[in-house]
Amino acid sequence: MFALYLDIQKQLILEELDPDEVRGRWKSFVGRWNRGDLAEGWYDPSTRLKALESAAANEAEPPQRRRDSPKYGNAP
Repeated sequence: MFALYLDIQKQLILEELDPDEVRGRWKSFVGRWNRGDLAEGWYDPSTRLKALESAAANEAEPPQRRRDSPKYGNAP
């Protein structure tokens, strides 16, 4: 749910964030969740189902390997 929230609300990808930033954003998210400050749709069971389906699809994909830097000229 947190990763989906970051993607939709903040246009951020969880896996691309620094661990300290993730921790801070998690604390903020949980606080807003517990206070009921998020938009009503975030508490809808269908949103939870969408988040679970998205997480399952991401786990099924093989991890992406960073591409190698291009080699220029006579560089080894």
